Amino acid sequence: MKFKKGDRVKIARAIIGEDDKYVGRVFTVNKYDEDSEMYLLNNCSVGMKESQLTKVSGGGSNKPVRFLLQYELDEDPIEEFSTMEEVNERIKELVEEEEDLNRDSMVVYEIKSKKTVKVETKITIK
Repeated sequence: MKFKKGDRVKIARAIIGEDDKYVGRVFTVNKYDEDSEMYLLNNCSVGMKESQLTKVSGGGSNKPVRFLLQYELDEDPIEEFSTMEEVNERIKELVEEEEDLNRDSMVVYEIKSKKTVKVETKITIK
C-alpha cells in the first residue's frame, strides 16, 4: 500500500475502457479497500488502482505549497510539494518506476509568491 489516509493524490490515468472524467483532478485518500485493492477517494464515485494515482502532497498537514514538479508522460502532470526533499523523493520514484518518462522534461518550479484572484464585476488580482 503506497498511499495512506489523508494523502492528496492526482488521478494520472484511467483504465482502458473506463470514463476518464476524473483524470487530472486531485482528491484525498479516504481509505484502502484490501478486497478490491483499490483506493477510495473523497468526492470520487469510483475506486482507483495504485497505478492510476500519483501523490500530490503529504496528508494530514496544511503545509504551504512551495515547489511544483512538472514532467512529461502521456499527459503533462504537475505535482505540488512543500519541501525540496519531497520533490527529490518523488523524482527518485519516477525515475525508478516510469519507463515512459522523458527525463529531460522534468522541471521544478519554486513558488516565491502567490496571488489570489477575486471575481466580481471585474477580475482583481492581489
